[in-house]
Amino acid sequence: MKKIAFIVPALIFIVLGCNSNQQPAANADTAAVTLTPVKSLTFVTGTYTQKTKLPCDNCPEAEVVVPVAQGDTGIAQKINDSVFSAVQSVLGWEDKQFNNYDSLLANFIKMYEETVKVMSKDAVVGWSGTVNGSVVKQTDKLVNIMLDTYTMTGGAHGNSNMISLLFDPATGNKLSLNDVIKDEPGFTALAETTFRQKLEIPAGTSINSTIFTFKDDTFALPGNIFFMKDSLLLHYNPYEIGPYAIGTTEITIPYSKAQAYLAVQP
Repeated sequence: MKKIAFIVPALIFIVLGCNSNQQPAANADTAAVTLTPVKSLTFVTGTYTQKTKLPCDNCPEAEVVVPVAQGDTGIAQKINDSVFSAVQSVLGWEDKQFNNYDSLLANFIKMYEETVKVMSKDAVVGWSGTVNGSVVKQTDKLVNIMLDTYTMTGGAHGNSNMISLLFDPATGNKLSLNDVIKDEPGFTALAETTFRQKLEIPAGTSINSTIFTFKDDTFALPGNIFFMKDSLLLHYNPYEIGPYAIGTTEITIPYSKAQAYLAVQP
């Protein structure tokens, strides 16, 4: 049983016990300062790693660093399960399901070792999988967790993506963009204006007149929007609106401009 260590603020004492039936929180290796409580909901940082045992010079490894919810058992478990599911979608295989981070990462390394059996080690150099997560926004109405992911399992290049997970801290339920944006057409129009200004695409011209490939030549919101400290971050992952070569595309919208369109105020 791995334990979670805490750095505890003055006058606040938190005592946690291990529960072997709760994954993934029970396997967290390290911890960080707890964030501002939201209805007794706090977070620590769980770190999980696996390395190959095969001899190698540049040995592949898999590492996951994610916020682990603590507090109300039911709420925390919902959040932890959702985070784990998102990580599994990045590092797992579609035909397999895992119970915890240790087994997930062990399988990731196993796939490398099985690949080496049929290919030279030089052919799979650079194999790796990492997920770095953090709580970027936490209020009594919203918890927003960011997952910064990278995988390399062969091919010309690795894959980098950022994932936004939104939660209702009162229930632990995941929130969709429709849950946090009450006027999607209005917000989309604001986002398009901001996008065109930043990327210097004149109003009235095709949104795909430069390098972008929006479906049907129509501006669309990204799949991942982050509630940052003072603004919304709209993040387009590679391939989402253009070729891999352009990388990620981001725009920010201050809350002062966006709040009229939001169902959940930051």
